[in-house]
Amino acid sequence: MAGRPFRQLASPAFSAGLLFVALAIPSSVAEAQDRVELRGRIVEMGSSRPLAAAEVFLPDEDRFVLSNENGDFEIGGLKPGVYRLQVEQLGYRTHEGRLMVGTGEPVRIELWPDPVVLEGLTAQVDRLRRRRDALAHSVNTLDRTHISEALSIESAIRTAGEVLVQCGSGADFCLWRRGQPVPPIVFIDERPAFGLEELRSYPVEAIQLVEVIGHRMIRAYTVDFMERLALGKASLTPVLLF
Repeated sequence: MAGRPFRQLASPAFSAGLLFVALAIPSSVAEAQDRVELRGRIVEMGSSRPLAAAEVFLPDEDRFVLSNENGDFEIGGLKPGVYRLQVEQLGYRTHEGRLMVGTGEPVRIELWPDPVVLEGLTAQVDRLRRRRDALAHSVNTLDRTHISEALSIESAIRTAGEVLVQCGSGADFCLWRRGQPVPPIVFIDERPAFGLEELRSYPVEAIQLVEVIGHRMIRAYTVDFMERLALGKASLTPVLLF
């Protein structure tokens, strides 16, 4: 004997109750339940070495994150579907493609090393280190991994052990030196900047390296500058301490 469809077994009261429950769920809650998360790991092609501080960008959503020290990243609050993906890391070729978000499976993205940039970057990082070693002042250095873990440049500088205080009422931040606030002299990509205020205008993912030199100098280098430096399209200048 063939069974009857379930919809015929439901009583009017039961059906009305289901309708009430469905109507009682706000649309915003229903939409939130439809959201999914993109998770994955960025590694070097060939060696599978995890790449920290790689920028993972979804152009259609204008969303980005940086991979952590294990190369892992996650972007939540996405609707299921196909997304354009772009991954960039200094010294590696940019990865561009499309992927389906919503399967729940983490993705693995391998970046090809760019030998020219990597070789040039290694040489320039060594030049920066030699320049720091030649200075007769202490230098506190923050690399990209350190910076990427912070919410702002100020917090990155603070977690590196520096003390920042307000220079005055409504004024910019100062370095705390010998019991008093000292306005820093800031350079961005080897050019004088308008204090920490200008440096704050850069998102943390755009900064590759920060040097806090002596009692009042801060020198910051963007990812773009470091790549141009590696390719011989930019140059370093002598550090003149004031």
